[in-house]
Amino acid sequence: MSSTTPAMELPAANSSPMPPGVTDPNYQPPPGRLGNLTVIMQHALQKLKQELIADGVFVEERMNDAALLR
Repeated sequence: MSSTTPAMELPAANSSPMPPGVTDPNYQPPPGRLGNLTVIMQHALQKLKQELIADGVFVEERMNDAALLR
């Protein structure tokens, strides 16, 4: 004898609004994030990368700019 269970109703999809700035064509990432670095920040990032290369610990596959900024 097989028992059948009524079909379970799925919850409604979350329709919360997107965070502010996501659909804004003029959106800028916060300062210090990749894509919005000051000249000084860009130089500091390049200096860090050069120091890691000089020390022999730079791993290109894992240490991209976004990872180094974190």
